[in-house]
Amino acid sequence: MRKFVDTSLIFVLIFAGIALIFSVPNDSGFMHFARAALAPLFALVALFLLLRKPHPRVIGRHGFLNTTPRAPLSEGERERFIGMTLQRNNAIERNNTDPDHPVNRVTSELQEIAAKWEAEHGGPLSDDEIRSLYQLYMYADPGTRPQSRQPEQYLRNVRQIEPFNRLRELCETWRQTKAIPTKDDFNAWLAHVGGDLTANQMLLNGWVRFLESLPGNDPELWHSIATEFRGIGDRDRLAAAFWILRHPECDRATASDFIRGVLSFNLLERLAQKAARTDDWRHIESFYDVINRYNQGFYKRHSLTTGQATDQPPDLGLKEMGRIASKVTNSTGLPKIPKPVGLIPPNSAPPDPLPEGYKAPYGFAPDSGLFLVYPGPVWRDAS
Repeated sequence: MRKFVDTSLIFVLIFAGIALIFSVPNDSGFMHFARAALAPLFALVALFLLLRKPHPRVIGRHGFLNTTPRAPLSEGERERFIGMTLQRNNAIERNNTDPDHPVNRVTSELQEIAAKWEAEHGGPLSDDEIRSLYQLYMYADPGTRPQSRQPEQYLRNVRQIEPFNRLRELCETWRQTKAIPTKDDFNAWLAHVGGDLTANQMLLNGWVRFLESLPGNDPELWHSIATEFRGIGDRDRLAAAFWILRHPECDRATASDFIRGVLSFNLLERLAQKAARTDDWRHIESFYDVINRYNQGFYKRHSLTTGQATDQPPDLGLKEMGRIASKVTNSTGLPKIPKPVGLIPPNSAPPDPLPEGYKAPYGFAPDSGLFLVYPGPVWRDAS
């Protein structure tokens, strides 16, 4: 189409020039000048247009991708992809001005590639070139890539893999050399968080007070506290589990594992027997509330894998859990237990990425209790 337009313009100019020349009366003195000057001028213009390299089309420029037909990017997608790659100010966003930081290095690489493509083709980036930059960025930067996506997924339809391998190797090398803490780094961090590797001094006022003291919620810490059933009755960790399960930020996997664990490990029966002796039914009522909230969709996010607790309950079906519930209600006189609907099978892949936000410097395991987790590999001696 472009070539047709250029050719048509050439013929229009040639015929216009000829018409202009021959429109002048023969007895005019201008006629001789027109034939001597204008005709060669029009010939030169026509020759220039014929030899001129046409402006390249954006369509057909695929960047690193194969030439598989793809739907055009919408305006919103185009702006989002460009904003996540070429226009991202990583030094400000991540408060890191190190030019060798992998995120900053990836962005610099993308900008160099985009400038090269635009210079070579003399025009704006095509949709597939923008897709190429987006795939390269998501492949190289695990800080942006959703945890549910493997980097290899961004190599689909890629015909030129060298830039991906080169940038990935650069990022991994940086992390292995720069992210390993020294002994001094570790000691400084330890002093900052309290100095006790087991951190049990944090629990002097109980589990609930400890959780309330944290400046944010950590879904993984919450999950380990609420779904490890060995020793869950000690101190007030069961109360802490119910505290966690009263928050909508609690992961759906946490609620599902908790419901299954309470029924599988005979915890409900022990709670019912204790309630009958003390006439304190708060934990029973709290468990019923958890099931009702689960059935009503109160826990909306599923970012964690189920069945990861050390004391993981068996994968009981609803029929078996119903039999256990009936046994408990018949032997203890409890009201009928609500039927849980849609519990997540163990080891189910979570559909949602973990939300960005607060990450507690603590972990929990039945054998270790609450412990400090250093944010990185084990320290190496600076010497």
